[in-house]
Amino acid sequence: MPIPALNFVGLISVKANTLFIAEFPNSAGPGPAGVTIHKFDLDKRKLDKVIDNISTFDVSANGEKMLFRQGPGWFIAATAQPVKPGEGRIKVEDLEVHVDPKAEWNQMYREAWRIERDFFYDPNHHGLDLKSTAKKYEPYLESLAHRADLNYLFQEMLGELTVGHLYVQGGDVPDPKRVPGGLLGADYKIENGRYRFSRIFNGENWNPQLKAPLTQPGVNVAAGDYLLAVKGRNLTAADNIYQFFEGTAGKQVTIKVGPNPDGSGSRDVTVVPVPGETGLRNLSWIEENRRKVDQMSGGKLAYVYLPDTAQGGYTFFNRYFFSQLDKDGAVIDERFNSGGQAADYVIDYLRKPLMSFWAVRDGEDWRQPFGTMTGPKVMLVNEYSGSGGDYDALYVPARRHRPAHRQTNMGRPCRHWRLPEPDRRRFGHCPALRILFS
Repeated sequence: MPIPALNFVGLISVKANTLFIAEFPNSAGPGPAGVTIHKFDLDKRKLDKVIDNISTFDVSANGEKMLFRQGPGWFIAATAQPVKPGEGRIKVEDLEVHVDPKAEWNQMYREAWRIERDFFYDPNHHGLDLKSTAKKYEPYLESLAHRADLNYLFQEMLGELTVGHLYVQGGDVPDPKRVPGGLLGADYKIENGRYRFSRIFNGENWNPQLKAPLTQPGVNVAAGDYLLAVKGRNLTAADNIYQFFEGTAGKQVTIKVGPNPDGSGSRDVTVVPVPGETGLRNLSWIEENRRKVDQMSGGKLAYVYLPDTAQGGYTFFNRYFFSQLDKDGAVIDERFNSGGQAADYVIDYLRKPLMSFWAVRDGEDWRQPFGTMTGPKVMLVNEYSGSGGDYDALYVPARRHRPAHRQTNMGRPCRHWRLPEPDRRRFGHCPALRILFS
């Protein structure tokens, strides 16, 4: 066809000798770029633009009308005439749909088993009798009162397939407005009728994701200090400390701290509570492990923690492994690894052989190739190491680096991507083992 070379992404037959062609512009501008629809007349050999900046498009069965979404609005227009701006807008603001959750949940229950029956990667379903298992769990449908109950039922029943990458999530779960509570990145103990700081997490204050409220410049709160008041309100052991920090995440808050429970010698400091402490506590755990390995090995062993085999894992590996190449060996800690990709990059560096040295007159000789650590390496895994974490634990022994401590983990990584198009639209572009209902 005599059409220009553009980024065409779809083709729809409208009527005899007429085609609609969808183009996704290569736009570098701000905001999401919409699709442009062109009409090609096979008789006239001519391409004309119909409409642009749309996100959804379809044509009626007889080819007379087209439905499209442009911005927040939905429109119906004739395919034979040029589209006029704003014409054919559908009033959807007042549309309501009657929903019977019980009926939907029953249908979803049957469809979940149908998908596993037809598309599970193992046609024998790991030896599980799907019909009898579906019948076993079916009585629980009557007691469901919330979409979360259905998700829980899916988790329990599909868990009998005993396979990795079987996720249950999503659905029409209410999303109420939440009040983000603030946290100070600390542990407390009750002493003398007051809350006392027993531990303060340092974080990495140069890292926006790991800022610790109590170690910011000028705060200088130390373990052993008492937390006496928050925003001018006296705080005692009889109070719920977390209630005092409701709605304070990311906001400046004045707290009173001091060395004595009676308030003598106290001072007011301004802190910015964080919405969560997981990162601070995880970093503290990692650094404690690193120091323990260093101490117990007399400084001879490196410690590298891999939280996953995605961005976090690669970041941690690059940060901790290459900075410790002077060590004689390494402990690679994969406990609680949440997976991601197959981390062959990590495995390649762990097994990279030393080929030669570059001799220098002053200083230490250089290893060739870069990034080699020739000493022994061990890997720690546990039952929470899954997906890419399984992959690493599987391939490290194959490369003669034996795990030092291994609990039974999640097992063989399995994925299956060949869902038919209608199910991919509904369940997402994901494995058949992954159950996503809307």
